Amino acid sequence: GFVQTDVVASNGVIHAIDAVLMPPPESQTIVDIAAGNPDFSILVTALEATGLLETLAGDGPFTVFAPTNAAFEKLPEGTLDALLHDPEALSNILLYHVVGDELTEEQVLAQSMITTVQGSDIAVQGDAHPPTLNGEVGFVQTDVVASNGVIHAIDTVLMPPQEMTVVDVIVSDGRFTTLADALGIAGLVDALQAPGPFTVFAPTDKAFAKLDPHLLQRLLHDPEALADILLYHVAAASLSSEDVLATHTIETLLGPDIRVTSVHPPKLNHTVRLIDLDLEASNGVVHVIDEVLIPPAH
Repeated sequence: GFVQTDVVASNGVIHAIDAVLMPPPESQTIVDIAAGNPDFSILVTALEATGLLETLAGDGPFTVFAPTNAAFEKLPEGTLDALLHDPEALSNILLYHVVGDELTEEQVLAQSMITTVQGSDIAVQGDAHPPTLNGEVGFVQTDVVASNGVIHAIDTVLMPPQEMTVVDVIVSDGRFTTLADALGIAGLVDALQAPGPFTVFAPTDKAFAKLDPHLLQRLLHDPEALADILLYHVAAASLSSEDVLATHTIETLLGPDIRVTSVHPPKLNHTVRLIDLDLEASNGVVHVIDEVLIPPAH
C-alpha cells in the first residue's frame, strides 16, 4: 500500500510504499525464479558447480523439471557431495531435467516420452493418479512461467538411464556368474564392451553346470580354449529374437555357424533352448540359453 504519494522532485515524482515490489515471474528467467526460491537452493548450487546457470538464463525456451531440496536430500548419503565434485556426471544428470522447448503441465502429461537436452527420454505416466515421471517422480508444483520457459517442481531427482553393454547386462544379472567369470578369464570383457554391435547367446549358471565338471575346470584354466567356446556364442550383429527365428544359420565370431533348428519352441543346434529373449544393451542384445553351445570342431 501507499505510505505517501506525490512527493515532487526536480526530475520526477516519488510515491512511498510499505513493501518491496517484486517483478512478476513472467519477467524473470528460470534462473531468477530458482535463485529466489529457498526450496531450490541445492539445485542452484548444482547449476553453479556445472556452469549451467548461464545456460538456463539464456533465451531458451526451456522446460525445467526442478528437484526441490527435499528431492536432493532423498539421494543416498554422500551421493550429492560426490556429484558436486564431479561436474561432468552432475551436468549429465541436470541436463536430464531440461527440455529444449516450453511445455506446460498439460502438454507434458499428453506425451508418453519426452526427450531431454541430455539425450535420454523421460517416460511420462500421465494417466496415473497422481501423474508421475519415470514411474516414481511426482510433481510438487507445475506451470511456474518464466521469461524463457517454464518450471515444474518435482519431488525426486530424475536419474538418466545408464548405458549398459552386453557385458554389463551379463554381470548385473544373477543368472550368469560363471559366464561373467569366464569372460574375464578369456580376456573378452574389453572386446565385448566395444561399440559392436553384438548378439550374445548367454548360458546360465545351470547351463554351465550341465557340462562335465572336469571339462569345465579345464576350460576355466585354459583361456585360449575358453575364448573359442565363448566366441561361438557371439555374433557380430544385433539380432532381435525375431531376426534369430527368421534365419537358419548365425555366423559367430569364432567362425562356425550356429543353426536355428526349431522355432516352436526356439532351439539352437537341435538341443539348446532359448529361454529368455531380447535383453537389450547399448551395444547389442543378449538372449539366454539353457546349455553351453559347443563348436563343431570341439
